Amino acid sequence: MVEKRGRKAAADVGIVPIMPGDAKPRPPEGMPEAEADVWRQTVAAMPVRYFGREVWPVLRGLCKQVVLRDMLGARLDERIAAGEPPEGLGALLDLYHTACRQVRQHSADLRLTKITRIARQVYVDAAVRNQALTKPWEL
Repeated sequence: MVEKRGRKAAADVGIVPIMPGDAKPRPPEGMPEAEADVWRQTVAAMPVRYFGREVWPVLRGLCKQVVLRDMLGARLDERIAAGEPPEGLGALLDLYHTACRQVRQHSADLRLTKITRIARQVYVDAAVRNQALTKPWEL
């Protein structure tokens, strides 16, 4: 089929085909409510059919890590507000840092962050384009 060139008519843009499976995935059964809220927010932020069944375990891990990170952050804030010296917060800070790294890693694995959605070729092209060119007679 040949695609029409030029601007699309308003009637063409307004047509959205109805296909089965257009619903966004719901949180799995038995998932705690805090994690289910993270699931719903994450799924709502992405296009329809972005999360296939094959990535649900990673998405579930992301939800768990976000809730854990928030709990650790709240506990850290409480202890800092209570006036606990920074030396006594070492283990809690390490746990919080690990949870933050896990959230970042799961988000990257699911390509949720802007930097992970940009194709690697963009970086390669930019590196080639920004390369300092030396003229053969200047060597």
